[in-house]
Amino acid sequence: MCVVPLAVDISVVEKQEDFDSKGHKILVTNLESEQLRSDTSSNVSYDLRVGHEYRRYRDRNKTELGETDSIIIRPGDTVMIQTEEAVHMPSHLFAYIVPKVTLLNMGLTNTLAKVDPGYPGSLVVTIFNLGKTTQKLSRRAPFCQMVVHTVLEGATLYHKGSKQVAGAPRRPGWWLRADAWVDRHKTLLTLLSGGLGGALVNLLVQWLGRMHGH
Repeated sequence: MCVVPLAVDISVVEKQEDFDSKGHKILVTNLESEQLRSDTSSNVSYDLRVGHEYRRYRDRNKTELGETDSIIIRPGDTVMIQTEEAVHMPSHLFAYIVPKVTLLNMGLTNTLAKVDPGYPGSLVVTIFNLGKTTQKLSRRAPFCQMVVHTVLEGATLYHKGSKQVAGAPRRPGWWLRADAWVDRHKTLLTLLSGGLGGALVNLLVQWLGRMHGH
């Protein structure tokens, strides 16, 4: 099994009409093609980006991510993120989803995942914050890497649908904006929690914590 160098029109195509399910090129829609045209970066991997939906592991509902929104990932959080890109694999190629070193240095990592020959769409990647500080991932931020390999004859093709974030849809509401405000002002709130407003602040923080768990 060999790693496939990724290049537009050579091993990667962007249009359905250019894709052959029995060929040796992957179809990637919403491709950030500049990644594969840069002379300063490696072409043996592609950075998958944050898409429009995510769900916290303890939350029953998934959340739609707006164009200017970010996912707040606190220490200990587990978040399932749908990729911006949709990936269609031909019968002769296979991919691994691996962590980015820059995010590992921030305490963020993802589960090692695979994309089987014949896979037909968007991906869902699980991210963990193993660090001690809160991190943010904005819409279309790179958050994991895809490495493509060749496959010998005889592989059984993937025959199910594409992965989607599970849960009933929920658009970001006022509570999500309040959650982001608390995160931005956590130092001030910590100071206030020791004064006269401590009880009220603690109740607010606890309430937002419960919102994440439901």
